[in-house]
Amino acid sequence: MEYNKPDALVLTGNLAENWRVFREAFEIYIEAAGLTSASNKRQVAIFLNLVDYCKPKKNILHSRYIFYKRSQKENESIEEFLSACRGLIKDCEFKSHEEILRDKIVLDTRDGETRDKLIKQADVTLETAIDTLRIAEIQRRELNQMKEIGEKQNEVNAVHSKVRGGKRTNQAQHHYTQNNGNNGHRGQCQTNQRQAKGYNQQEESQQVVKNKGNFSVNNKKTNNNCNRSDKLCKYCNFMHGKGKCPAYGKKCLKCNKFNHFQNVCKSEIAFVENVDGLSIDNYFCSTVYTMNTFAVSWSETILVENKSINFKLDTGSDVNLLTLNDFNLIKNNCSFKNLVVNRRPINLQAYGGSNINTYFTVDLKVKLREKEYILNFVIVENHCKPILGLHSCIQLGLINKVENVDKILSLNDVLQNYCTVFTGLGNFPDEYSIQLKPNAIPVTNVPHRVPINIQDKLKCELDRLVSEKIIREINEPTEWVNRLVIVEKKNGSMRLCLDPRDLNENIIREYCVIPTLSDLSSKLKNARVFSVFDLKDGFWQIKLDLESSKLCTFGTMFGTFCFNRLPFGINNAAEICQKWNMKVFGGIENVFIYLDDILVFGDTEAQHDCALKQVLDLAMKNNIKFNKNKIQYKVDKVNYLGHTFSYEGMKPDSDRIKSIFECEVPKTIKDLQRFLGMVNYVGNFIPNLAMLTKPLRDLLKKNNEFVWTSIHNESVNKLKTLIASPSVLRNYDNTKDVIIQTDSSKFAIGCVLLQEGRPVCFKSKSLSETEINYGQVDKEFLSVLFACKVFHHYIYGRHVTVQTDHLPLISLMKKNINDIPSKRLQCIKVKLSRYDINLIHVPGKKMFIADALSRACISSRDNDDVDIDVSDVVHSINMSTNIRNEFVQETIKDDLLKQLVYVCKNGWPKHNNKVSRELKPYFNMRYQISFEDDLLFLNNRVFVPMKLQNKIVFKLHETHLGICKTKTRARSLFYWKGLDKDIEEYIGNCAVCNKFRSENIKDPMICQEVPNLPFEKVACDILDYGKDTYLVLVDYYSGWLELNYLSSKTSSHIIKILKVIFSIHGIPKQLVADNMPFNSNEFQNFATDWEFVITTSSPRYPKSNGLAEKGVSIAKSILKRSDEGKVDKQLMLLEYRNSAIIGSKFSPAQLLMSRTLRSKIPILNNALQPTDLLTKTWKPGKIINKYNTPRSYVFSDDTGNNKRRNIVHLRPAGKQLRYNLYKDNNIVSKPSWIRKRRVVPPTKLNL
Repeated sequence: MEYNKPDALVLTGNLAENWRVFREAFEIYIEAAGLTSASNKRQVAIFLNLVDYCKPKKNILHSRYIFYKRSQKENESIEEFLSACRGLIKDCEFKSHEEILRDKIVLDTRDGETRDKLIKQADVTLETAIDTLRIAEIQRRELNQMKEIGEKQNEVNAVHSKVRGGKRTNQAQHHYTQNNGNNGHRGQCQTNQRQAKGYNQQEESQQVVKNKGNFSVNNKKTNNNCNRSDKLCKYCNFMHGKGKCPAYGKKCLKCNKFNHFQNVCKSEIAFVENVDGLSIDNYFCSTVYTMNTFAVSWSETILVENKSINFKLDTGSDVNLLTLNDFNLIKNNCSFKNLVVNRRPINLQAYGGSNINTYFTVDLKVKLREKEYILNFVIVENHCKPILGLHSCIQLGLINKVENVDKILSLNDVLQNYCTVFTGLGNFPDEYSIQLKPNAIPVTNVPHRVPINIQDKLKCELDRLVSEKIIREINEPTEWVNRLVIVEKKNGSMRLCLDPRDLNENIIREYCVIPTLSDLSSKLKNARVFSVFDLKDGFWQIKLDLESSKLCTFGTMFGTFCFNRLPFGINNAAEICQKWNMKVFGGIENVFIYLDDILVFGDTEAQHDCALKQVLDLAMKNNIKFNKNKIQYKVDKVNYLGHTFSYEGMKPDSDRIKSIFECEVPKTIKDLQRFLGMVNYVGNFIPNLAMLTKPLRDLLKKNNEFVWTSIHNESVNKLKTLIASPSVLRNYDNTKDVIIQTDSSKFAIGCVLLQEGRPVCFKSKSLSETEINYGQVDKEFLSVLFACKVFHHYIYGRHVTVQTDHLPLISLMKKNINDIPSKRLQCIKVKLSRYDINLIHVPGKKMFIADALSRACISSRDNDDVDIDVSDVVHSINMSTNIRNEFVQETIKDDLLKQLVYVCKNGWPKHNNKVSRELKPYFNMRYQISFEDDLLFLNNRVFVPMKLQNKIVFKLHETHLGICKTKTRARSLFYWKGLDKDIEEYIGNCAVCNKFRSENIKDPMICQEVPNLPFEKVACDILDYGKDTYLVLVDYYSGWLELNYLSSKTSSHIIKILKVIFSIHGIPKQLVADNMPFNSNEFQNFATDWEFVITTSSPRYPKSNGLAEKGVSIAKSILKRSDEGKVDKQLMLLEYRNSAIIGSKFSPAQLLMSRTLRSKIPILNNALQPTDLLTKTWKPGKIINKYNTPRSYVFSDDTGNNKRRNIVHLRPAGKQLRYNLYKDNNIVSKPSWIRKRRVVPPTKLNL
């Protein structure tokens, strides 16, 4: 008998499962066929090899990674999540499964409220955690179902996906009421599906029974079919007639055994990969009828393949139902193309256990509100009603998910429920990497010294930033080191800022599309509710990677630190902020993102709250923080990008034109000229300009008196209205270039934002009493900061040109921040560092609008909310109260300082010739002079009244510091004309300092003139060597050295030796020597008798006779070597005289005697013959080039050799010289033997 052989082993797909099926079939086959002839060992070996091959390879680390990464999915029950975790933990090979599984389901559950409760409890076991999560899930489902069934709903069709392997129980809760004899009830059914070993769910069911018009509640289950059992079948989990179990003969997809379904299988779950084959989806459908005839069901008529079908909207259904008749009608009326019918079996169960016959599923095209969609439909029996499930209702926009429908979110609710979003420092999920240009050259800036009085504060601030992980200390060297700027605040704290100017020049900018006004206006159509959230320390929420962090390094006296977060000042920080915010919040409807501001809006409050909740949830999930002090919450209109948005539409922001209407009426001819200049600037956009300005222009005529009337007021008001009208005031366009004009007057500052020559926004601000006393450069710089602040939403994150009529600001912007002397100016520049501005100078006569706004501003403080306060960094000279009061009183009395105070308050004249004689020396520094707190300052130096100048000098020199240190100290604190001179005079007369003054500085060496003839000038000195005494004589010209033994140091004996030397070499013209015995009368008589001059050095300063001292050193060296080497010293002197001097190719003998002296060393006879070395004959030559030292040239002689000579050895050749080779530029040199050695004795010092 031939048996059917099992199918071949499939080596693709799930190999482990394929092997298991093959093995079972093969064992049955060999048993039935009796194929057991092979030895048991061979059979076992074959099977073991196949088992090893087919057995899945385990990777414990990967299995644990999958286990830890698994979290509860949306709409996943706790039973499903628990079952999945139990299956995954098997391959992890943990020692203790129960404890790890408990931690997993508690920490990774989606029920955050229950998780918090479990964490607060003590001794939570796995069983306790499972029970708690199950109960919370049941309660949550029941509450949701109670909300989904409305008071007036008369029919609910619900289709629920049934969890595989779960156990179903039914619960129905019915509430009844009676009103005016009419009875009604609400019904709700809930299917709770579970799979848990050893867990029993108590089932409770209430059935509504109709009895003579009244309602009664029966706790027993009602049979819907007389042939059905009133119990669930343990093999299929359905109710059916006896002997009609649908599971009979069916194969379980879980254990592969027969006669039961997977949902009631009690075997452990087998996890496989890509199980191919036919699967059955089980669904549950319930229908509840009520007697309330006033209820209205939710339905919608939708075009399905161009046929209108009325669908029931069922938020409890996961699938869409369509009857077979409707499908046939659609099929007959339309020609389908590429229709895909899926005949996968589907189990659809009605309430009470009855099955709904299904045929197949199909994808059909539907159309609603001019939009087309592809939806999947389950084709069912004709007696069912077409329904549209939850997912399709959301996809078609028929319903919106609104949580806590009856609760409106208030600001307190937001701050309480999302308290973590508004506290601490945020951190975006990713890290940012700064990219540098390929040719970037690192720059290292040396850290500056910090004043002693703020060193402790700096240390505390550094420690705080390190503890918050905003910065970190680094010990390894870095290529980039930026400057650190310290800004002191009013409250005594400080702000640390980075000045990455050099780094910005080498960063590759990262560009991102910034949304425009048109993008915003199109989104806010019909919006009624608005909220604005601002990121707290937005840049610091962006973390840098390791390499980028090192680029943001700065040095301090306490070590080197680098920023872990994106610091303020990086040039592309705005684009990064926009890009990263879009990445997190960009997918939310009803949300608009502009840099670090997030605008939430909605047509209704519920729609607004829905979007707001998504924003806050994402912020909490991604650890992003908002500033709770800058929240605009649920306002009906919002100011954004210079416009006001509300339900009525978009309007220009009133603040844009407020400064125009608040301009004061001209009071003088100059005021009127200034106003007309502003009008003429935008005159091209004003119709009938000449007619409107005629009354005003008539006042400017020479023969007319300036009399202001109501006609002029009317003309001015009309012009103001036209300037602020849409024909002149254009809307901001993010794609156009931006120009800002700023100006400052005595009492106010003004600015205007222009695009293509037309104004977009005007702003002006009156100065405070403190700001009025600022120097002019401070006021002008303050106006630039004010413009950037008020136009922040226009210019932040883009390049802007700022025009000013104050020329000193241009150089100020180019300086390094630590090179700016004024602390206030430093603070302003730090605040400007976040903007990408290019400051240029424009004459004031061309800046009509800004000039008019700054001079015609009404004295009001409407713009105090603009943060331009820089008073926290003004001059920080520590004075006692008494000294300060004395300074203030004497400043008022001092005539010069009174004049300076007046011009500081009322303005300097434009030209120097209009300044008084006393103030002319201060005219060029007028921009650095300011009057603050009743004191006069030059940058950071306080002016000292004349009466206090001597007292200040005394204080400065009280510790008797030197002149330089005292002047340096004084220059950093005080100023008056002649400060340096007064300090020098005072210290020069100080008795203490004069008594202990250091020695005088040594004068520079005076070069001795080299004589023109040998032995013309000689130096002489006495050498003491041991017990012997020698006379040393050196020739200045040749370096010839004479060494003679002295038996006595008397003048007569020395004269005797000198006479012998002079008789050999000749009498010199000058003898340079020390004083004794060469200044004796006997020596003077000898000099007079022999006709030479004696020059003696200064007493106690032998260095002035430098050549003699050098000769003594050489002679002493010869004597030492002679004694040590037992060599005759006269023979050593002979060799010294024959050896060339360093720096010259001739020896002393050749220079003195024109020949080489014969010695023990062999020598040519020609060298012993005298040579005419002293003949000064000029030779022809040609200059090749100038040498790199002064007065030095390289020339070529008649032999073709290149030589270098000083200009003293060169002279131009005469015309009579005919030398063809050098006819262009004939210059000849002195004889090449001229010595270069020069004796340089120092100057004398008379003591």
